[in-house]
Amino acid sequence: MLILMCGLPGCGKSLCVDILLEGIDADLVRPSDWMPDNIDQLGPDARREYGLACWKTAIDTTRDFIDACGDDDIIILDCGNSKYHTVAPIIKEAKKCGHRVVLLYVNASSEKCEDRLGDEWIGEATASQYMRSIKKSLPKYKKACHKFLVVHNNSEPKDLRESVDTLRGKLCHPT
Repeated sequence: MLILMCGLPGCGKSLCVDILLEGIDADLVRPSDWMPDNIDQLGPDARREYGLACWKTAIDTTRDFIDACGDDDIIILDCGNSKYHTVAPIIKEAKKCGHRVVLLYVNASSEKCEDRLGDEWIGEATASQYMRSIKKSLPKYKKACHKFLVVHNNSEPKDLRESVDTLRGKLCHPT
């Protein structure tokens, strides 16, 4: 199974993944894992270029997992996935290899995301661009994926945990 995360920066995608991973075995791909700790010192242009390189590495790694894993294995691509066309080839490849494909959309208000990220917040203009892309992409994801699930994350972490624990039962077999 391929699980694609989707949502604004700061909405709680990675926290959802961390909770989901409790009690299951999965191959996790996070583009941020390839980012250096001192990326901010490189400046905005280098940061953007490095971010694109990390995204490409994540896509390539996801493809490798799709090809190598059985259809009972779980692969999670933990990033924004706000633009359907960027992952459409991966969805097709996963289906071709017999994997179920699930989109897990983490819905949170931009205000909540800003509160969570503080100085790291992307800004309201960029958040609006993300949301326009997500709104265009969600119907395409719904059509292309076997399951389309939504988790709301505008409240307390314990509420998110309960929602994700419920989803785990629908998605995964605990190990």
